[in-house]
Amino acid sequence: MKKKLLGMVVVAVVAIVAGYNVYISQNETKLSDLVLANVEAFAWGGETSGSYYLHPCPTHAGAECSSKKYDEGNRCAKLTYC
Repeated sequence: MKKKLLGMVVVAVVAIVAGYNVYISQNETKLSDLVLANVEAFAWGGETSGSYYLHPCPTHAGAECSSKKYDEGNRCAKLTYC
């Protein structure tokens, strides 16, 4: 009888720990607008000291254009590849 009770307690503890781990892993961290803007700025390369900037290619979806000058109006001016 004691072994059966001990086995049930062990199973219950394992189930509780597993459930808690699933609950913790499902909590999503919400990023603020400022953090998202910073991530986007780094992704666009606007704050880089390098000689090239990468921009989305207007003619090929998923491709990137490389330009020597960052230009808001025409993102792919003076392309090296697209």
